[in-house]
Amino acid sequence: MRRDFDAAVAGGGPAGAAAALALARAGRRVLLIEKSPEGPPRAGEALPPAARPLLRDLGLLDRLAAEGHLPCYGNLSVWGSDEPHTADFLFNPYGHGWHLDRRRFDAMLRDAARDAGAELRVGRLIDAERSTGGPWLIRTDRRPGGVPGLSCDWLV
Repeated sequence: MRRDFDAAVAGGGPAGAAAALALARAGRRVLLIEKSPEGPPRAGEALPPAARPLLRDLGLLDRLAAEGHLPCYGNLSVWGSDEPHTADFLFNPYGHGWHLDRRRFDAMLRDAARDAGAELRVGRLIDAERSTGGPWLIRTDRRPGGVPGLSCDWLV
């Protein structure tokens, strides 16, 4: 039985879009399902310097620089205790991080996945089932572009 897609990726945020991009570049037929491409505004988003080699490997480092995100040279956070933790990127081998406009960043990643051949559909995954040895059968809600029922080998 021919599958509609090799892989379906549920969620078009950074992880899902990067997975769809990598799979599409590997020659796979990919469906990227995103419930809300615009999404709500998000405050305080930052990307650490350690993301630089990942973005380079995805071929997106120059594209990120062109998007106009502001450099981030360190951060101060409080997690798990009352003591603030400082991360100074001055001596980080990867350089600075970025203060992100998350809508623009997420759109950049989804656009790159589409440019590589992934198909983007707006919807929310509502059902996925798999019989032994068979494909995944997936459905999304009925928004415009929703998936009434498709098959794929991998579900991410």
